[in-house]
Amino acid sequence: MNTLDTSLILHRVLVDFWWLIPLPFLIVILKSPFVKGIFGEWLVNVAVRLFLDKKEYRLIKNVTLQTEDGTT
Repeated sequence: MNTLDTSLILHRVLVDFWWLIPLPFLIVILKSPFVKGIFGEWLVNVAVRLFLDKKEYRLIKNVTLQTEDGTT
């Protein structure tokens, strides 16, 4: 009887909280530098389109600048 009760409780917990299983993996992926970079680039592009006057400002992408340490 104890085994049956435990399996029913476990089943109920898994049915109600199944979304907690992939949550740690999602957090790790969202905190990765790659995803942060993609989100940052997207955010800058949206902000430029929404808040800057297209007649006065121009967005330049994929530019390499020389620095004292190399390039950026």
